[in-house]
Amino acid sequence: MERTPLMKRAVVLSLFFISFFSALQGLAVTRWATAREGYAFYVHMEFSQDPGLLRPYVTSGGLALLLNEKIRPFQVSRGITVTGRNMILDVDSPVHVYGYKMVQKGRLLNIALYTTPFLEQAAQLLPSFEEEKPAAETPRPPQKEFIIRKEAPPARDPADHREKKEKWVIVIDPGHGGHSSGAVGPTGYKEKDLVLDVSKEVRDILGKDKRISVVMTRETDVFKGLGERTALANKIKADLFVSIHANAVWGKARRQVARGVETYFLGEAQTDEDRALAIKENEDIKYESDYADVALLELILSDLTQSLYQKESHNLAALIQNKLINATKWIDRGVKQNNYYVLRLCYMPAVLVEIGFISHPEEEQLLKGKEKQRRIAREIAAGIQEYIRKHDALYAQD
Repeated sequence: MERTPLMKRAVVLSLFFISFFSALQGLAVTRWATAREGYAFYVHMEFSQDPGLLRPYVTSGGLALLLNEKIRPFQVSRGITVTGRNMILDVDSPVHVYGYKMVQKGRLLNIALYTTPFLEQAAQLLPSFEEEKPAAETPRPPQKEFIIRKEAPPARDPADHREKKEKWVIVIDPGHGGHSSGAVGPTGYKEKDLVLDVSKEVRDILGKDKRISVVMTRETDVFKGLGERTALANKIKADLFVSIHANAVWGKARRQVARGVETYFLGEAQTDEDRALAIKENEDIKYESDYADVALLELILSDLTQSLYQKESHNLAALIQNKLINATKWIDRGVKQNNYYVLRLCYMPAVLVEIGFISHPEEEQLLKGKEKQRRIAREIAAGIQEYIRKHDALYAQD
């Protein structure tokens, strides 16, 4: 079949490799697919065994894996996302995957994906794909080739956020819960209990503000999946999402020195320490049997949406961080960006607050105190209220 100029321009990726360290044996790709959102294209791979043992942390344009408590980053030629048993690779043009090869040499696993271009109608960026019928001369492995056709949920229009509001809906998200304890302090104090108590205080404070309606993702010691938490916020069209967590480090020497407060919005982590923290907070994903669908369909779309809210999320994070530091006088670890799944799935400004190091002996004792918890809650609430005040003042004349 003779290729048209349009099809030739589509052939940007014909062969690429990914290498990473693995302790697993017998990994095999059971299915793959391509999907499109806007002008970005993705190759999705699902493995027969769970590569989650690698505890991978991935950002667009680079890959870092945690193995044996060490992070080894290196650059790859294409953006990659790894979640559970799924790997998503973004490519520059539509491609049709028709084969793969994986060779394990010791602990180094090489994956090669051999690709051919979509037909011309796919290259023309049609709004949806029909099932592909390859040319007769193109070999096709049986039962291993399909196109994702399920519709992703509609994103909320960011313009809805940029207006003065009569009523604000705020989602407060206490991290972990149930069988997911989160970090555990030297005396056995659990992150899930601490953040639930603080979140309830935030709820009670904000509940007295007539402008604000507060919704909690959990109000008891129960487990809620990361996707379930943000699905709630998206369903009720929340205006802000604030996830509350406690920090931790491992190793006796580090526990004695790591302390302080930091607040995150969605973005690429800048340090190995932040990458390790994201791995810890993202671990709850392993409990979610349905996250494979979320990873493919929602993460792509929500990444695009969150990029539109990045300025608002940063502003909210900065206000909360400043309030906390000014009131507690604790070490200011700053406003940072990181790749938290619970933020990626939100269709509104979203932040994650690490209220202190439960792993630090002295900080754990302070965090146990009800008065300290109330102080922390007051400042988180004050940061949210300050954001609302500034926002409404800015858009009052629109």
